[in-house]
Amino acid sequence: MEKLIIPTAAAKAKMPDVVTSEIYTQVLKERELKLNMFNNLKIRTAYFKSTERAALVKPQNLSFESSKDEFNQGKQKLTLKFILPRGCYATMLIKRLFADPL
Repeated sequence: MEKLIIPTAAAKAKMPDVVTSEIYTQVLKERELKLNMFNNLKIRTAYFKSTERAALVKPQNLSFESSKDEFNQGKQKLTLKFILPRGCYATMLIKRLFADPL
């Protein structure tokens, strides 16, 4: 899994194997999306070109610091510092860090 590379969603996205293809198809179905919808003129202002991305990314140099929140009296804030590869989304890391345990 650590070495799995998958493309981002797009009309011409090519999945690396059958299992990934089935999962991709299921996710599109759950969200009521079809591949040809990525070519729809109403959404073409957002260009959907498929690019490969690592399925699993580990942040580098992860550190944190807790301190008083200067905007919310009596509260604490948490400052996170980390490095992610280009094209990764920090919001997804934050969601995962604070998600309920499985």
